[in-house]
Amino acid sequence: MFARYLVICAAVAASGMVHAESHGIEARLSYRFAGWQLDLPAVRVGDRYYTVRMNSQELRIGSDAPSWTLADARRIPPVDADYLSGDYQGDVLELRCVDLLGELYSARLVATSAGAHEFTLDSHARLDACPKPADIGEVRGQWVRTAPSPLSPRALVSLSWTGSEIIVLGGTKTFRGPLADIIEPEGSLFADGAAYDPVSDSWRRIADVPDTLSGHSTASVGSSVFVFAMTSPRGGPFHLYRYRSPLDAWDEFALPEHSVLSDIEAVGDKLLLYAREDKYAVAYDWLLDPATGQWTRLPADPLETSTTRTYVVHGTDLYLFKRYFIDLPGVLDDRFVVRAARWRNGQWSVLPEPPSQPEVGLGIPTLVAGSRLIAPSLNCDTGDLTPHERCIPYGSVFDTETDTWHDLPAAPGGGLQFYPSGGGLSASQVVIGQLGRPALDATTDEWYVVPRLEAYDDLVMKPSMGGVGPYGFAYGGGNALGQIVGDSWIWKP
Repeated sequence: MFARYLVICAAVAASGMVHAESHGIEARLSYRFAGWQLDLPAVRVGDRYYTVRMNSQELRIGSDAPSWTLADARRIPPVDADYLSGDYQGDVLELRCVDLLGELYSARLVATSAGAHEFTLDSHARLDACPKPADIGEVRGQWVRTAPSPLSPRALVSLSWTGSEIIVLGGTKTFRGPLADIIEPEGSLFADGAAYDPVSDSWRRIADVPDTLSGHSTASVGSSVFVFAMTSPRGGPFHLYRYRSPLDAWDEFALPEHSVLSDIEAVGDKLLLYAREDKYAVAYDWLLDPATGQWTRLPADPLETSTTRTYVVHGTDLYLFKRYFIDLPGVLDDRFVVRAARWRNGQWSVLPEPPSQPEVGLGIPTLVAGSRLIAPSLNCDTGDLTPHERCIPYGSVFDTETDTWHDLPAAPGGGLQFYPSGGGLSASQVVIGQLGRPALDATTDEWYVVPRLEAYDDLVMKPSMGGVGPYGFAYGGGNALGQIVGDSWIWKP
């Protein structure tokens, strides 16, 4: 019945949004540029399982049900009952939990005739929450609106941590939404900033950046914040600025050659400036000593060239991860894999690959916890059934003491890890994944839920958000009226 094609007709009331808490595995009904899209991550059909995606040109309310057309239906390995999003038996499709723009429903769809691929809505009920799988802990903390910021409303700011304050820099007043042009006119960028104290819930303005910021990245070295940025939305030269928080002052460092398409990371009391790709040009990686202003170039890394290069800092060691596309013989067997090298004591060494590559695609670590570098993503590539008949996970752990790869500890997901993203926290870092979803406490190896932020669901242009120091922080965005907002929220796990 579901082997390759499925058409569904359904209607779900969309009024009276309540933004219920969600921490189960739900189907998602969302609007895209081409219309409405219904994603069913795990549907059981007899003794087989499928992930299904359907599209509809419009969502009509009431008895005049919309028509759904299959965009994709792929067979997947079996899923534990806790992680099913749908169950089809006897021409009836039971949907456990559907997320419609922040409101949750269960629904029952019935085929229009025996064996038909068209369904109508038989019943639905509003839910306070999706059923929570047994292997996921409770929601931790809550998002709280901060005191009003002294900055004007804006979006696309950068967030940094000095050890005691969250620094908010730059941003734009140009609205970006489904119906808005994405061209930034001159004068749309900001050069001012502010510092937020999460202990006292108070703000202070800081000195302006020497120029407006566009496409910038930041890194914190002690109480200083470094900003690597262009100063025009139309391109132009890059600059490296430093904000010294105790002095409330900025200075600028001369850049070394070949520093375009680069990113920065803090390495103890030094700064790493590295190329994000080396597929089409030679990669130049540099270490800056801020005390002297001197740059030292690292020797070329020993890995094959790639369009994705990312460094993770662990103590004084630099771990370089590169992602590669592997073209395997089967039509559906192509995979992305990750390989790594380490810079230690002035030398490069190539690190072991996970033993099952290239069949296993891995994410790049973003969470540092003790001796472990962790990619806390619960997403996976299911594809059609692989020769191994299992999910191809993106989450993984690299142990820096033993130079070995491991699975995520106690990862929820019923063997398939269907959650589209994950976050995590440890004594070293906080990583914010998708709100309302599981995250890994890398200190206890337990999974908990990052709470949803109601304002996040309301905003069309999403706020700038992420882990900043020991906190989660969100700032700015744009609402459904096309207005830029200046609100901010903090999560204290």
